[in-house]
Amino acid sequence: MRNWVASASSQSTEQDISEKNFLRLLQEANLEGLTQNIRERKKYAEYIFWMVCVWLVTVVLLVWLNGIGEIYCYNFLDVFFRTGVKYISFSFHLSDAVLITLVTTATVNITGFFLVVTKYLFPAPGRETTPAPPPLEE
Repeated sequence: MRNWVASASSQSTEQDISEKNFLRLLQEANLEGLTQNIRERKKYAEYIFWMVCVWLVTVVLLVWLNGIGEIYCYNFLDVFFRTGVKYISFSFHLSDAVLITLVTTATVNITGFFLVVTKYLFPAPGRETTPAPPPLEE
């Protein structure tokens, strides 16, 4: 009877150690997942930031070109081809409807990207994307 009690006690101790080990491994895996998630969030937030920057520069450039209307550039190829044309003229004009659409979509895209990235990087309390593991019992 004494051996049975001793063996039962050692089995339950091994089971407790196994459960604690499992919970510790679960917490480590969860922490690693959260760390990777934060790293990926930062990376894609930076990608979206640069995409929005390029989009804004493009919109500003198009509006600026439309405001200038016509650009005269020196023909540096005349030295090679001897065309006799010293200056080249570029004209650029967008209709008012196109400009309004361009500026409106740029504003909506920037606001939308900002909101999506902000909500993803800083979720509201209680809306975390991964559940927290149970605490270790000591």
